[in-house]
Amino acid sequence: MNSEKQIEFKSYELTAYKRKNIAILRSIFHEIEGYLISGCTRDDVYNALASDPYNLDMTKGSFINALHRIRDERKKSEAKNENPLSSDGSRQVVNDKNDTTLNTGSSQSLPKSTNAFKGIKTSTAPKYEHNPAPNLDDLLGGNK
Repeated sequence: MNSEKQIEFKSYELTAYKRKNIAILRSIFHEIEGYLISGCTRDDVYNALASDPYNLDMTKGSFINALHRIRDERKKSEAKNENPLSSDGSRQVVNDKNDTTLNTGSSQSLPKSTNAFKGIKTSTAPKYEHNPAPNLDDLLGGNK
């Protein structure tokens, strides 16, 4: 398939300075994945990136390895983000009382918080008091 002439990366930004290859791949990764899912081969995508205006300077094996590393990084970051950013950049907050989702990016005020430690019982263990000059007989249980 000679589709390298059809492959264009619209999110690629031409810069006055030289960018690292992995940075270029990260910035257009979603488009690369889109082409791969639509049926383009990795060779076609690599050849398109190796030609003008992208001029990717890496071997085909390094390109494939970089794609795997970027996929792994994205999977790990998605796993870490239990509460990922919404499309407008604000975090979604879930209120436990009535299970409604609140958008913190809006001007709407959040509900007043309740005392989180209200139902927790405090420890009944005696509080340790430091004595800088202890009586050795009391400590060792000696002569009384």
